[in-house]
Amino acid sequence: MYLQWIKAIIDFYKNDSQKDAISSLEEIVSKISSKSPTYLKVLNTLSNFYSIVGREKDYEDNYSLLVKLYQTKNFDYQEFLFGYIRVRYNHAHYLVSKERYNEAIEESLETIELCKSKHTSYQLAPLLILIGNSGAEFLDKEQVKNYYKEARDLCRIYNNPKMLMKIERYLKEFDNE
Repeated sequence: MYLQWIKAIIDFYKNDSQKDAISSLEEIVSKISSKSPTYLKVLNTLSNFYSIVGREKDYEDNYSLLVKLYQTKNFDYQEFLFGYIRVRYNHAHYLVSKERYNEAIEESLETIELCKSKHTSYQLAPLLILIGNSGAEFLDKEQVKNYYKEARDLCRIYNNPKMLMKIERYLKEFDNE
């Protein structure tokens, strides 16, 4: 099942076989136990695929199921904690794509609070960027810039040069406006 999951990801993103990839993941989900960690990963990937191809109802249904399933897990186990954070981050990203900015900010802030309570920096920088992007419509420029600066600082601390370069580029463009 794990290898089929990876193949579906490759098919979706590299082989331009979105329908086949979705069908493959739907088949995997129907065959494995919802108690399996692989099930959660496959369902999250399937949800992401649904959001990309515009199957919003399927995406929303899967997101609700994922939240329900993760809420039964012990977040002392990093795999479950990071999986849940990833699901929440993906949902915030989805909300931004639908221009539901207030909801995206709320989702991001709640997820940041979870990260703080569990003492993890996992996805903190991307969550801060989502808040900055979402708030661009109603926050002043300095507030938006501060979210990016916080994300930049996290990237420096946790040695994420790729994201750091993207943030630096954005801040430079921001200063040139």
